[in-house]
Amino acid sequence: GSSPSDVEGKAVVRRFLMTYLTYTPANVERQYADALNMMTLNFRTLTMNKLREDDMIGKIKADSITSSMKIRSIEAVPGMPWVYQVFAAKEVHRLNSQRIEHTERMVCRYQVRLVYAGRSQTHPTGLLVGEFWEQQMVGERAASS
Repeated sequence: GSSPSDVEGKAVVRRFLMTYLTYTPANVERQYADALNMMTLNFRTLTMNKLREDDMIGKIKADSITSSMKIRSIEAVPGMPWVYQVFAAKEVHRLNSQRIEHTERMVCRYQVRLVYAGRSQTHPTGLLVGEFWEQQMVGERAASS
């Protein structure tokens, strides 16, 4: 088949980020499972180990963490095939031990590297996430009761 288009690449990046970084305590397992299934085997193994090591799902449930984001732009990185730079506004709500809600609002830059693994029924574009990183550009913390 034909290789995927840039539009397909951007769609995979958008779907991955929205799945991996948008969650509630009630749906975090499903969101993470869906995001892990979009990764290459090596990156999935690395990410699963990190999630277990940091007990991320336990922390999200214990602190009632809700994360949401709005993607502002997705651009291909010139000279780097299947690498995209994304700017997004992210908001994270959590409850502390006194049940006071803390909100963090951040503007973040993400870089996502895709790998073309061949089209299949499971991955119609053939694109998998091979690498991902996040950098907070600006942000604030606010406490409210």
